[in-house]
Amino acid sequence: MTEKKQSLNRVSFKANTVIFDEGEPAECAYLIRSGKVEIRKGVRTEYPQKMAVREKGDIIGEMGLLDGQRRMASAIAKTDVEATLIPRDGFISRIKSMDPVMRNVIFLLIRRLREAAETIMKRKRDAFWID
Repeated sequence: MTEKKQSLNRVSFKANTVIFDEGEPAECAYLIRSGKVEIRKGVRTEYPQKMAVREKGDIIGEMGLLDGQRRMASAIAKTDVEATLIPRDGFISRIKSMDPVMRNVIFLLIRRLREAAETIMKRKRDAFWID
């Protein structure tokens, strides 16, 4: 991960920089302050897929913090990006303070999202479909 730390947990990424890579441990999330970030799955495979583009106001990298799993996808700065780094400890303490029922709903949704992403990637690989 190549990031330039600044005061107040602000970080900057130049265009075309990998912010985090699929399969890495999730140590933090990012609140995008400016710029655009592309979320890609299967970057290091024969069939990489663009999953989404995130921009100002969006949070990226939160799923691994919530469920303790590795990064589901890679995040690549499409433009220069300014973001606020949200460390794991602060994120987790906020989640723990949530209503337990709502917390479990969020975990369930994340599990379903991960399953759906894997199903989509498998189908695209099987069909040799590349966007």
